[in-house]
Amino acid sequence: MKKISILLLVFSLLFTACSNTVSREDTTLIPFTSQNGYEITYPDTFSPVSLSSDIDFVLMDDNTGSSVTVTTENTKDAGDITEKSFREDKLSDGMDIKITSFEQKEINGLSAYEVTYKYNENTVTEIIYMAERHIYRATYTELPGTSDKLHEQMIAIITSLCA
Repeated sequence: MKKISILLLVFSLLFTACSNTVSREDTTLIPFTSQNGYEITYPDTFSPVSLSSDIDFVLMDDNTGSSVTVTTENTKDAGDITEKSFREDKLSDGMDIKITSFEQKEINGLSAYEVTYKYNENTVTEIIYMAERHIYRATYTELPGTSDKLHEQMIAIITSLCA
């Protein structure tokens, strides 16, 4: 019993240090630790999957199709990120976007860019975390019909990343 209490305390401290996730009384938050050097937490109502070594965290809401993905890049491939370069990168990927906000900030001790943009009918929030060895892109794609509660949960997931 004492070991369980100590483990719960350790996980609680780790979670607090790595996350600013909104807590929910009706869900349990589960940490996902990536081989790519980051941790992210998500509600137990979701089941994340892995698509590849670069996209090793994907979860989707079955009702709306809204999703969260995390991709990993090497920092040497980064260059400077500006609003203009971000838009040009999306255009080169065939995405004509309308940026609604572009902000540099610190999240969980990491320098980050938080970009919100419209793509087709969807609102996308992408956080680009600049870690020492990798760049992590935590992306929330919100499809029409998403509830406020789901929106809050998905934003909490992408802002919980720590490395």
